[in-house]
Order: sequence, then structure tokens, then C-alpha cells
Amino acid sequence: MTQAAGDDREAGTPWRIALRRSLAVRLAVLAFTLVCAAAVHFAAAAHMGAAAAVWLSFAACAALGVSFMRYERRQPAWIELTPEGVAAFDDSGRALLRGRIAGAAQWAGRLLVLAVAGVDGRQDSLVVAADAVPAAVFRELAVRARHTAH
Repeated sequence: MTQAAGDDREAGTPWRIALRRSLAVRLAVLAFTLVCAAAVHFAAAAHMGAAAAVWLSFAACAALGVSFMRYERRQPAWIELTPEGVAAFDDSGRALLRGRIAGAAQWAGRLLVLAVAGVDGRQDSLVVAADAVPAAVFRELAVRARHTAH
């Protein structure tokens, strides 16, 4: 494992990184919610009138908002990079996933989706936004993911 500049941990020791909530993901969800609410409004307004369609668009916003809040609660609070792979933990320290990186997809240097092969044979996904971790950590994850693809 490569060590980032300013990283003074001993080689071979786990690297624990706190995850921040991603502003980019939150803005994308907000934009998606507004587009969906507008689509519901215009589709319903053609059948029931604009005033009645407002309530349906509010219901769509509420449903998407509740879904996003549930998604946020399930996100890991911190990750741990080890020579063997990666692990993700919630606020209480409970392991959400643990295993080796089996593959990945990266979108424009902004989002990294890691396929993690667990020790029990189950495969999970870990989504890491570039603004949720320090740049050195994002690069490290991307490099590890590329190495597993070869």
C-alpha cells in the first residue's frame, strides 16, 4: 500500500478514515427530487388540474426525502484500509462490510463505487464520493481498485 504525504502511520497498520457527508451527493439528490416533483406535477396536472397536482408533487418530494434520509442513516461513518482490503463501519463501530476490493467503477474522478468481496463470499458495494474523504484517500482507493481490475 502506498502512503500519502503527511501520513505518519506505520506500514502495514490499518488506515482509518472518517467519512464526511458528501455535498455533491446531497445536491444531486436535491436536483433529482425537484425534477421528479416537476414531472409528477406536469403529468398529474394534465389529468386533474394544476392545483390538485401540487399535492401529488409534494407527496413525491416527501417520499424521496424519506428515502434519502434512510440512505444517509445506512452510510458508513468511517472506513479502514488494510493491506488485505477495506472495511466500513457505522457510528457505533459495527462493521457494515469487510473484504477485499474485487472491482470498481469510477465516474469522472468524483465518485467511486467499490465492489467488496466479503470473507463470507457475499459481495457488497461501497460508494465513496470524492468530497467525502481526503484527496489522498480517494486516490488510494482508486489505485487499489484499478489494480484489482488487472
